[in-house]
Amino acid sequence: PMQATTCAFNIAPLNSAICQLRLDLLRFQISNKQPDGSCMGNTLTINGPTTRDPPVLCGTITGQHSKF
Repeated sequence: PMQATTCAFNIAPLNSAICQLRLDLLRFQISNKQPDGSCMGNTLTINGPTTRDPPVLCGTITGQHSKF
């Protein structure tokens, strides 16, 4: 079996006037979303400096975007 791994990227704004980032998912497919909307397997989690993080992402999300 494959062992779980975590990849992390830190993104910092260029100055304090920037208060929101937008992540455009041009092509994104990871694991499958279950019928109840939950994720099984690999996921993409985005954590920002506030508690207004987008939901955990999985499945095919090509062409969508997420703001945080």
